[in-house]
Amino acid sequence: MAMINYTIGIIPGPRTLVGGDFNAKHDTYEPGVLSATQGATLSNWSQDTGMDFIGEVGIPTHRAGHVIDLTFSNIPFTETVVRRDMDCGSDHYTQVTTIPGRGTPPNKRVGYRVTEDGLYTFASLIESGAYWLPKVRHIASDLELETATEQLTDLFQRAIRTAGRPASDRARSAPWWTNESASAYSLYKRSGKTLEDRKRMLSATRKAKREYWRRLIDSASDDADLYKVVGWHRAAPSLKSPPLVVDGQPIEGMREKAQALLDKVLHRYDSTDDLEADPILENRKPRLYSSLGH
Repeated sequence: MAMINYTIGIIPGPRTLVGGDFNAKHDTYEPGVLSATQGATLSNWSQDTGMDFIGEVGIPTHRAGHVIDLTFSNIPFTETVVRRDMDCGSDHYTQVTTIPGRGTPPNKRVGYRVTEDGLYTFASLIESGAYWLPKVRHIASDLELETATEQLTDLFQRAIRTAGRPASDRARSAPWWTNESASAYSLYKRSGKTLEDRKRMLSATRKAKREYWRRLIDSASDDADLYKVVGWHRAAPSLKSPPLVVDGQPIEGMREKAQALLDKVLHRYDSTDDLEADPILENRKPRLYSSLGH
């Protein structure tokens, strides 16, 4: 809470980057999730200040799931990606943020696609980047035309990489994510996030999840299929130590139990209860040991 309250009080400068483990949830970063831990407050701050979320939407940042490590920036073409291959030993996945510098980055032959939800971000990036392109009326030679063409191409490539996603076969959506869920979410994003469209989107998401798990359970025919259904669930241990009853009063807390045992067991004895002589020393008989071997 303190971290989010501090963040929303920041007045971003022209080149600002903010990121960290906010532990906040919102459907802006994770489609279909309910807002929690001031996630809506953080999302509103991002929109009001122009600090765009530059992470990967819907890609979990924690081993237990959910997008809770968030990065915001108003620097054009800045992006943050989740790198599971760079294991740091934490419960949180490693994230790498790239801030563009001067020069043209190497051309990577990786296909990207901009979805309908990312068109506004794509257009905003093109608009802000076009301001720095040379004016057509000032181009006087073939060399200047070639340079302007390269800059324009680079602008579109950067905008596509920032607003889009890699068109890779490795990307997989949630198994319960259906076309109906995607349509409801897209309508919710386009309509200005009204309450009615939000309810419709959440209803479609819950329905898709129910139908998916119902199909999975109904199709289970052996132990292996059953494990696929329940293997992900780690139930908390149900074992619990029984309460202590002291003077007719039950005690359940661990600290209270320790204090009760200390008072009733250890503190009930004092020096007057000690034996006058050590029985171990009195019964011990002297022994003669020889160092000679046989």
